[in-house]
Amino acid sequence: MLDELFNPFYWEDIDLSYRALKSGYKVLFDPNVEVEHHHESTIGKYFDKKKILKTAFRNQIIFQWKNITDFDLLLNHVFNMPRFVIIPGFFDALIRLPLILKSRKKSIKSFTMKDRDVLNI
Repeated sequence: MLDELFNPFYWEDIDLSYRALKSGYKVLFDPNVEVEHHHESTIGKYFDKKKILKTAFRNQIIFQWKNITDFDLLLNHVFNMPRFVIIPGFFDALIRLPLILKSRKKSIKSFTMKDRDVLNI
């Protein structure tokens, strides 16, 4: 299920795939499938570039805080977060922290794999 934390767009598909992998499911790739994607063709009609960028940064941060359980990876995330990410997305993610932690607690219950194992797939 897609997590509402990522509304209105970006990172919800990555979150779903990552949670599936950490829960022991396989995520399959079919090289014969072709998808036509027009980047921001819908989003760009309803949101300005600043809002799109801020949301993308915010949701990247939310993904990390919600899903990464490896302490070293989380620490690396904090210390290597570019300063330009902090300004547009950090505070927007921070105000959602209670919801992020609630979603994290729910997700962790189904995790059977470690982050490093998922990243090595």
